[in-house]
Amino acid sequence: MWRIREFLVGAEALHKYDSLLDDLDHTIIPNLEAFPQIGKQYIGDVQHSTEALMTVARLPRNARTALRQYIHDEYTILYVLAPDMIHIVTVRHQHELSFTP
Repeated sequence: MWRIREFLVGAEALHKYDSLLDDLDHTIIPNLEAFPQIGKQYIGDVQHSTEALMTVARLPRNARTALRQYIHDEYTILYVLAPDMIHIVTVRHQHELSFTP
């Protein structure tokens, strides 16, 4: 989450960081808990950069089909469905370039 904070500081929009944290607690996480398959599968999408292709290639084989993308306002949340929990992998603002770690 520190990367998104740095991104918003650079964009002079730090107030949006607090709003994102609030959305995570009150909207995003409850939505994922109630409807874990709300996001679409991420791996089926066309990858637009070498960095994205390399990141996807490093995922464990079973994670590739479980990786999902959930869009909320200006943010894209990548998460993995596990049998008994949901793992949020990353949160990115729509203007960030890639999902590289």
